[in-house]
Amino acid sequence: MGTAIAGAFAAALALPVRPSWAAARCALVVHLERADPAWEAAAAELRPKLDAVSGDCESVELTVREGAARIVFTTLDGRNAVRTIREPRDLEPAVSALLVELPAGDAARAVPAATPPRKETGPNAAPRSNPPPMPPHMLLNGAAGVRFAGPSPLVTATISAGAGLSLSGWDLGVVGTWCPSYVSLSDDAMRPATLSSLGAGVIVGRRSRVSRSVSLLGGMSLAAAFEHENWDDVDTNGHGVERESERGQMLVGAYGGLAFPTQWKTHFVSTINADLDATHAGHTATTVEGAPELPWWGLSLAVGVESEAL
Repeated sequence: MGTAIAGAFAAALALPVRPSWAAARCALVVHLERADPAWEAAAAELRPKLDAVSGDCESVELTVREGAARIVFTTLDGRNAVRTIREPRDLEPAVSALLVELPAGDAARAVPAATPPRKETGPNAAPRSNPPPMPPHMLLNGAAGVRFAGPSPLVTATISAGAGLSLSGWDLGVVGTWCPSYVSLSDDAMRPATLSSLGAGVIVGRRSRVSRSVSLLGGMSLAAAFEHENWDDVDTNGHGVERESERGQMLVGAYGGLAFPTQWKTHFVSTINADLDATHAGHTATTVEGAPELPWWGLSLAVGVESEAL
């Protein structure tokens, strides 16, 4: 019996000693604001790789909200490192880089843990805190479309260009619009007349993702426009003369639309905008007697592109 006990004790001493961190499991904790197959697939692909990690990794926490993802990497001694990514495909490279950047005992790049590491796992676990907001970025855009105006039914092509700042879901921007030539949709005896307008203004709106690839746009617009009209007339002597008139407008409007695909830096945009001339609402007359009626409301449909410049 004594010989057997001594042999077992000697065999135990002969076993290789494994560091305590080698048995630690690098658990992946996932918090999704809403179900997202792309992020779920990226997490599922990463989990087997973390299960095989034997380095200084206690847990990896992924929080996804409004398309932005935050990774919190926690070491065995409680140090944290935080990274922000935008695409599911960036998850595995970012975590792999953290495994290299945070070897055991290297505290130079680590951030002290603000709270104890969370132990619960699963996509339905409540998030510990809100993820960081999307960084602000500059947008440049251009569009073409058609504009209907009235009350005398008119239609014209439109060309617009603008720039804006997208910040935490808010869009602030400036835009210029040119309507080269209105055409009457009725048998108005006062036409043919040439009517064009040029305007510039500001927009304030919101941008919300309704799916992984589509964002819903909506907001208000305020613009100053300049209308120029000329037409042929007959003077008292029966001679044909060309007349013209001009009028300024203050256009107050609202718009809505879609931007897609949002995961690209250049998006397609489709919008609808309704506006009215606050200074001449209900009045079509010009300062020149006998001039054709001028419109005081409009409805515009446009398609175009916008691109992240910064």
